Amino acid sequence: TFFLLVGVGTDHIFVLTDSWQQSAQEQTDMTMRLKVTYLRAGKAVLACGTTTALSFLSSLWSAVRPLRMFGTFVGLCVVCNVCICISIFPLVLLLRE
Repeated sequence: TFFLLVGVGTDHIFVLTDSWQQSAQEQTDMTMRLKVTYLRAGKAVLACGTTTALSFLSSLWSAVRPLRMFGTFVGLCVVCNVCICISIFPLVLLLRE
């Protein structure tokens, strides 16, 4: 579970960081850069995180109880991972600038 979450989180952070760096070429105002970053990368991060979480949460209909519990746990962890990446990491980018 840990390695999966690190991989998904790394992907989200890479997309957000790349979008932030691209926005520097177009915008000088930090507020506009953050807005452009959210508009570009937010859709990709949400799409990736949602599909990953739903694929694990689909194991709720499994007949095997340990598999059902594992899928639910990982699916909820991925949802939390997406929320943290979208809400906290852009603030880290702003502080780093």
